[in-house]
Amino acid sequence: MKKYFFLFLSIAFISMLLPSCQMDTCTEKQTYTKWTPIYKKLDEIRLDVKAEASRPLMKPGKMYFYNNYVFINEINEGIHVIDNQNPASPNNVGFIKIPGNVDIAVKDNTLYADNYIDLVSIDITNPRQPKLIGRNENVFNNFSLNQELGYLIDYEKSNESVTVDCNSPYWGRSYYQNANLEFFTDSKSSTGIINSGGGFVPSKPASGIGGSMARFTIASDHLYVIDLAMMKIFDVKNAQQPIARNAIQVQNGIETLFPYKDNIFIGSNTGMLIYSIKTPANPVQLSVFQHARACDPVFVNNDIAYVTLHDGTACQGFQNQLEVYDVKDLKAPKLIKIYPMQHPHGLSIDESTLYLCEGRFGLKSFDIKDLSNIDKHQIATFSDFNAYDVIALPKDYAINGKKIVMVIGTDGFYQYDADDAKNLKKMSFIPIVKK
Repeated sequence: MKKYFFLFLSIAFISMLLPSCQMDTCTEKQTYTKWTPIYKKLDEIRLDVKAEASRPLMKPGKMYFYNNYVFINEINEGIHVIDNQNPASPNNVGFIKIPGNVDIAVKDNTLYADNYIDLVSIDITNPRQPKLIGRNENVFNNFSLNQELGYLIDYEKSNESVTVDCNSPYWGRSYYQNANLEFFTDSKSSTGIINSGGGFVPSKPASGIGGSMARFTIASDHLYVIDLAMMKIFDVKNAQQPIARNAIQVQNGIETLFPYKDNIFIGSNTGMLIYSIKTPANPVQLSVFQHARACDPVFVNNDIAYVTLHDGTACQGFQNQLEVYDVKDLKAPKLIKIYPMQHPHGLSIDESTLYLCEGRFGLKSFDIKDLSNIDKHQIATFSDFNAYDVIALPKDYAINGKKIVMVIGTDGFYQYDADDAKNLKKMSFIPIVKK
């Protein structure tokens, strides 16, 4: 009996030691992506916006078409100026240096762009010689301010292997921030650090056409811009002197703006919102249509709204689909049908043809006369590149009488002859140049 008693005590003692041993030796080596914050003071942000010699596309973002020129954003750097009078041979003629630039809109030869926290106005009467003519300060609030260091404008990314002890508060986390305000994200995590169109019913040839990813749009002589959860409105009747008129609270997660008749359609990561702009400076919400959480460009044509949702983004969504809505009654949109897609992004429509960017799966086109069977009427697929956004120029904007489809991909800027929608022909390509 004594033998069993001492055996029991031995086992109990060893059991008490095990957790402390595990705590002393329990380590795991995890590979993180390190994000080091970059700060800029006001005098660094408000440097002169200036014209420079043309440079290669390296990190192209959004695009905008105006007066046979294409303006392509170089993310956080500025704007490429492409003379597109001959789409078969576009000419990269210059670069407008605008630090912190992501979005673009144009009216009456005045280009509006974000310069980190400010909205700048640039005269492009001669696009080859752009001139800064105005600045609206402190328009955008999506950059946090550190009183000593300045505005947090970006993060520098590097891979770093970090050993995390199981006693650490960071143990098992997919991301964390240290005392130096550096972020670390698990290589398996899709967590983002910074969240950094077409089919347009033209009311005036004085404004141009943006893609479906746009956060800036012009309608009824007003410029509408997204700033976090706000939509801000500027009177641009005098295009060279934007006047701030209003700022309305919409909701968190708004991402894109699309003008249609006397309305603005807003794409958010949880739904589609419709605002009346019959009184342009005072938009009135008409309806909200909720959908599953995902990033959300919106395109409207002939009282039908097309919405794409895709996964793999900071929006944390898991759907890849095209949603089609009847919006004749703006106060009560009706879902017509949901179509599964591979990885849809930007979209544009010319007459009865839908052009849809499918991310790494390329560009697809569909005949949309039968809204209940769009998937059965696919016209073509171009799967040899990663397509992000597209603009199909309507006949009012044809270049030399020719319809053009423009596409931004991760490898460059494409243009197609779209006179025959069933037989798109590649006309030109400006490639991205890697560092």
